[in-house]
Amino acid sequence: MRAILCAFALLLACPARAQDAYPSKPVRIIVPSAPGGGTDTVARLQAETARALQTPEMRERLATEGADPVGSTPTEFAALIRQEMEKWTEVARAANIKPE
Repeated sequence: MRAILCAFALLLACPARAQDAYPSKPVRIIVPSAPGGGTDTVARLQAETARALQTPEMRERLATEGADPVGSTPTEFAALIRQEMEKWTEVARAANIKPE
């Protein structure tokens, strides 16, 4: 038992082998989109669209067309689309409507 404790103490006292600076070679990270692209662009477009929909002129114009502008987030819009798909799928199924 004493030999095991001595060996363990010796291992703890020795410097670790993996103390080299990590990484020892240059690392290249490849990102599939440019800065400000993809998600950022969608978020900016959504914010500007929501802002435009809240102006009195646009609200009045859309109201004359029978529309009710909401200006929700992309996540809220995706949830709405999911709910509508479920609702109308059930309506089509109940009416035995088949796609051609």
